Amino acid sequence: MRRRWRLLLPVFALAAAIPLRAEVFELWPWKPGGVSAPGSLVERLPGKVKELHAEKIRVNGVPLEIRVSAVDADFATILTVLAKLFRPENLAAGPDAVRVAYKLGKDRVERWLLVNGGRGKPATLFVIVSPEKLPQPESWPAELPPLPPGAAAKQVVQFPERKAVYGSFQNAGRDPENLAKELTGRLRAEGWIPLGNETEQPGGGRGGIYLSRNPRRLLWAGYGADGSGIFYLRPY
Repeated sequence: MRRRWRLLLPVFALAAAIPLRAEVFELWPWKPGGVSAPGSLVERLPGKVKELHAEKIRVNGVPLEIRVSAVDADFATILTVLAKLFRPENLAAGPDAVRVAYKLGKDRVERWLLVNGGRGKPATLFVIVSPEKLPQPESWPAELPPLPPGAAAKQVVQFPERKAVYGSFQNAGRDPENLAKELTGRLRAEGWIPLGNETEQPGGGRGGIYLSRNPRRLLWAGYGADGSGIFYLRPY
């Protein structure tokens, strides 16, 4: 949980094939500039792009759709093509994933999350087209743990088909290790089972994955040193 959860935030993936941290990605703020296009540039990716899934979602109350595809090309080749196709303003790359955002038409933004599938395996592409500006969340989902004191909701993503919900927040000013430890204690008291006991490791942890047996649910939680954090809840 210490690694790159801030890069990869909820939207959906095939949980059996892709790590939980890639199940969702957040609609990061749009930065003007860079490449724009009248239509989607997905077809410019190398290799064969095969759509796997499309799902209706709601982001801060706005109905959208996420599309998930497999890209049958070496990840290094994909990165090379992206570097030629886009400008630095459009890209944010990590060791095993890259985010892309560009203006689509007059008032839409298309965002990609490309996740490396490993040697000999296709990359996974997540695509969401949204308005250039999204409203603030109207409320924090009751299904998720309460916001830390002083924190403000940043983004709420609902997945009606899978009965899942994701929320991110900012301005949680307390130490992330303590916040994670307090969350673990509260969830234990409610019957949740921590997987990995990360908060009990030397130095503490900044989140974890928790299971509830009745009803059967999975919760992913993470806290950042900058006061940010995420919760993602879904049935299993």
